[in-house]
Amino acid sequence: MNIVASNATPIGAYGGITPVDESGLWDDEGILKAVPAAFWGSTSIPQRIMFGHTYGIYSFPTIEAVKFIQDAIAGRESQTIEIAAGMGQWAKALGIDATDSYLQQQQNTVANYLVAGKKPAPYGSHVRRFEAIEAVKNFRPNVVVAAWTTQKFREDKFCISGNIDGVDELRLLELVDEYIFIGNTSSHGDNIIFNDLAANRLSHYCVNFLAHNVYSRAQKGSDFIIHLKRKGG
Repeated sequence: MNIVASNATPIGAYGGITPVDESGLWDDEGILKAVPAAFWGSTSIPQRIMFGHTYGIYSFPTIEAVKFIQDAIAGRESQTIEIAAGMGQWAKALGIDATDSYLQQQQNTVANYLVAGKKPAPYGSHVRRFEAIEAVKNFRPNVVVAAWTTQKFREDKFCISGNIDGVDELRLLELVDEYIFIGNTSSHGDNIIFNDLAANRLSHYCVNFLAHNVYSRAQKGSDFIIHLKRKGG
């Protein structure tokens, strides 16, 4: 099935914004490909928002960002998985297993997204159905990659935004040695992991950060990749 054709939203719905030139963006299976960062850098924020909403995609892999993650993985692709992968564009670019709970296929979730004017995430045929923690327990990876994952709402952290169906990232960190998160400072600035980093509660991790050549459909803030590696892991 061609994901692109089956999930497109009419361009006219976005008020005449010039669409992104999509030539060369999709592979034969309709999965978004990694392209040079200069391509997305040449587009405007409204163009990226329109593109992301049209296809239900949040984060756009670039060759440079993929290289940053590949350097962190360091040849351990067989020991690395992506959780909450959606279309699975990052996993495919990295050559790793992709997993997702397929939450956005559930009828009530689809309805909520459509009411909000959002396109539910499409799922690539290579994306295997596993909830995040279940995926980690099943595959037993050393490294987990996640892009634009919604964190789990925790009653003991009531001031932190999240979703009851989100990923329990603190539990995730207990199960793996390395976590690579692709996000945005506006959309994910209150992530519980960053709060714990700021409070020095994750001092047992080495932290590497990429703050350029990363692009998404975010309306504001800065896109980034953070790599947490347990010391001695």
